[in-house]
Amino acid sequence: MAQRHTRKRRAAIDKRAQTTRRAAASGAGLHAGYRLSDSALERALLSGEQGNLIESYFGEDSYQELCTLAKQAASKGVRGGPRVLILPGIMGSKLGTRGKLLDDVIWIDPISIGAGRLVDLSLAHGPTKHQPLGVVLFAYLKLKLRLQLNGFDADFHPFDWRQSLDQLGDELSQSLKGEAAGVSLVAHSMGGLVARAALARKAPNVKRLIMLGTPNFGSFAPVQAIRGTYSVVREVAALDRHHDAAQLAELIFNSFPGLYQMLPQPAKYTAVNLTDPSMWPKGGPQPNPALLKDVKRIGNSLAKADERFVLIAGVNQETTTGVKLDGAEFVYEQSLEGDGTVPLALAQLENTKTYFVEESHGSLPNNGAVERAVIDLLRGDATSALPDQWSPTRRGAIRLLRESAFPQPAKRRGGEASASDVRRLLSDLAAPDARDDAGSSAPSGATSSGGVPAVFDQVVVGRRRQHRIDLKLALGGIADVEADAYLLGMFRDVAPSGAARDLDMRLDGAITEFTNRRMFNANVGEIFVVPTGRHLVRADIVVFVGLGPFDHFDDGVQRLAAENAVRTFIQTNVGDFATVLLGAGSGRDTAASLENLLAGIVRGVRDADRQHRMRSLTLCEMDPATYDVIKREVFRLSGTSLFEDVEVTLSEIEMPAPSTPPTSTRRAEPGSDPVYLIVREEKREKTKKGDMSTFRSSILTAGAKASVISESKDTSRRDLDEQIDGITPQTFNLAKLKTLGSTLAQLVLPDKVADVLPTMKDRHLVVVHDSGASQIPWETIVLKDWYPAANAGLSRRYMAENLSIAKWLEQRPDAKKLNILLVVNPTGDLSGAEQEGARLRKLFGSHPAVSLTQRHAEQATKEALLGDFRSGKYDVVHYAGHAFFDPDHPAQSGIRCHQDKVLSGADLAGVGRLPALVFFNACEAGRIRGDAPSKRIQDNVGLAEAFLRGGVANYVGTYWPVGDAAADAFANTFYTELLNGKSIGAALCSGRGAVLKLKSADWADYIHYGSFDFVMRRGAGS
Repeated sequence: MAQRHTRKRRAAIDKRAQTTRRAAASGAGLHAGYRLSDSALERALLSGEQGNLIESYFGEDSYQELCTLAKQAASKGVRGGPRVLILPGIMGSKLGTRGKLLDDVIWIDPISIGAGRLVDLSLAHGPTKHQPLGVVLFAYLKLKLRLQLNGFDADFHPFDWRQSLDQLGDELSQSLKGEAAGVSLVAHSMGGLVARAALARKAPNVKRLIMLGTPNFGSFAPVQAIRGTYSVVREVAALDRHHDAAQLAELIFNSFPGLYQMLPQPAKYTAVNLTDPSMWPKGGPQPNPALLKDVKRIGNSLAKADERFVLIAGVNQETTTGVKLDGAEFVYEQSLEGDGTVPLALAQLENTKTYFVEESHGSLPNNGAVERAVIDLLRGDATSALPDQWSPTRRGAIRLLRESAFPQPAKRRGGEASASDVRRLLSDLAAPDARDDAGSSAPSGATSSGGVPAVFDQVVVGRRRQHRIDLKLALGGIADVEADAYLLGMFRDVAPSGAARDLDMRLDGAITEFTNRRMFNANVGEIFVVPTGRHLVRADIVVFVGLGPFDHFDDGVQRLAAENAVRTFIQTNVGDFATVLLGAGSGRDTAASLENLLAGIVRGVRDADRQHRMRSLTLCEMDPATYDVIKREVFRLSGTSLFEDVEVTLSEIEMPAPSTPPTSTRRAEPGSDPVYLIVREEKREKTKKGDMSTFRSSILTAGAKASVISESKDTSRRDLDEQIDGITPQTFNLAKLKTLGSTLAQLVLPDKVADVLPTMKDRHLVVVHDSGASQIPWETIVLKDWYPAANAGLSRRYMAENLSIAKWLEQRPDAKKLNILLVVNPTGDLSGAEQEGARLRKLFGSHPAVSLTQRHAEQATKEALLGDFRSGKYDVVHYAGHAFFDPDHPAQSGIRCHQDKVLSGADLAGVGRLPALVFFNACEAGRIRGDAPSKRIQDNVGLAEAFLRGGVANYVGTYWPVGDAAADAFANTFYTELLNGKSIGAALCSGRGAVLKLKSADWADYIHYGSFDFVMRRGAGS
């Protein structure tokens, strides 16, 4: 009965649609822009003909930009370049019938929609005469022109998105047979599935497949389209004067096999089997059971990923990520883990490299960072334009949305639907106004012959005059700019470099000292203010904003950091500041970094500057080539919506001749920037192969072309423990050390990281690790016969929250002598500790630059040692004894004193004048000889963490008991170098070298937590 009723209802609707089509044909005017062919539209952009018509189609904001791009691309002459086909997404191809002058376009033409002609596209009664006529150009033309400008021979491959992927895959495969070898496919949304269907049919000549937001395992948008609740269906219904959303779903969308085949795949989404008709609500538009039945087969028939596949996925957009049946309606789960249309979990494909962007689904092809990434990937195997990892920065609770709560747009009354109505209709699928536009050249008359803006001379670029900011560009160093404040970014656990180092020299090393004292947390958006006082700096304050760990740095962090800094300036009445591109030292794309910086600043001004206090911003850049890019991008951004609420004047300022900064007395060895390696244990789980750990490693390289490289690797815990437990002092030698170091590198370091590290041989390596990676003896690592620890040196930083600020008496480094407290064998059971004490007494007993104090055996009580730590008298505590490690409460770990009492890191937390260095030596004794090496390493790392939490700046320790000759050589060299004014890192490297000359593996035994450039004695000599 229900089926008969539905058939009668559809027949009545069909009859009414025929009547409306006749009325539309006789009385409605034509929107010719929607009926021109793609080639005709592109020719019109070049010639300027029918300007009003073409501008109406593309929109005012895009028209001028596309005209410029089209002319530049035409002059490029790209035929013969690398071949690229662009596949649009669902509804991204125009559908209709060919005409002699104008095509009869149904999708997407506002006249046809308003007249109810979409019913002509229905496949309910079998195939139709309609075919793909081209693509929706305002969604995809800019991407094509960008590719052509970069030398690619790019064209579109439109397809009839109503049809089955079987048919569409066959058509693409046949088309590719007519192409020369080496065709790359850039496929948006459904286009990626069409490409995979073609590859499953052995489509020839495909060199690369770059998918933009492809629903590889489906999406919930088809569910909503079939039910008549999807936003596009509802917007179409608002324009269609003859059908509501339910009727459009029943008559049209429910008949498209291609739409059904993008439902969530049962193998991937198991909460509800949407291929079972009984799992759908009984009321409202119903799915076609025959089409549901084919979903699983189609999903299984698509080509599996290989090395040619890359995915660019949108994230941090409110997306339907789940559904459940509740009575007579669906209830949808909404979260930020997707691009607004495709959930991330249903986009990601096994064995496919994925890059991430905070962008909505329809805007992916128009996003500037996406376009830059596509160009990079067409040229090579990777891109730095987008991050290859993502963790939610705005994670919120999952929101539930009932079908009955979907808003219903009001019917458009009177007249024809306008072009802007149609563009608004497609905002979810083919939005032309992307958040991060790739940009165009400067406006006519504002560029030099090279395409770089000429002298700005106060060009006004804002549209509204609510706020006014003078934006000045300066080719030079920030320290030579006159401003109220300087703004710099700082990564967590990374020492100042670049502009910060220059300022550090002018501030007599103050920034280095604050860093060594761990006063900068550098968490995302945190602010730290340094007054400049009477130093030779042209600003009153230097403001540092935290950028977080460099391996989590992304567009959102850049924008938030800039916004928080501007809020701080506004609230403290600072109206004029100078800055650089925040985080530029991580190798991020200049154009994207600039847009993120300005977007954050504008957002802060719009939201917080009610009194219009912010007046001026100077953006500084030292590199001329990068400066030219910034100039071009500033002009491009001036034509976007970025400055919609802010009037900005642009100018260049002439920088004064660079002044020579004074030499810092606090930084004896400024040296070159180190290389940073972050290692995290992302997960540990039990598998059939045993316990497995996944370590994620990220490198921040150094130099002019610094970049961040990240990758993960799965490691067998059994294999890892076997290697570490092979470290036995009695049998360990250089040959075994090399085998161990090489094997550990293969077990833990991903290939990309292992390949890049040896290219930085001349730079100190700082390993920043979490607790899971702390037990790896990084000092033993060897890569291609290169030992980082033995070359330019290796030190560590512990990735832990709430480490205490480091506390040492500032006047101590200027004292004439190095005061060392020697604590020997407090528990009375370590013969190795006695030998260690004797060696150091002999070494320093009569040294003129060393004052040696000893606490031996029963003298080393907890009370006495705590008093020594509090006194502020000592630079170094050298401890030869037992460690105590409490894995559940790391701060309670510490050194064992007389009568086995523990002096812990927590005991030192309230002490204000600690020694700058604690040196712990693992001494040979029966009590520790029986411990497994992994246990000794754990205790040593735990002791280091305890002292760092207590406020000690630097910790040096050993993993295994050191031989007498090696201990003598190391201590003599290490302490002599410290006395000569060398940094701890340099002294440690020299000490390791001295032991290596003895052909002893003990050189790799010494570890250092702290700042490698920390200087214990400034200008001292032996």
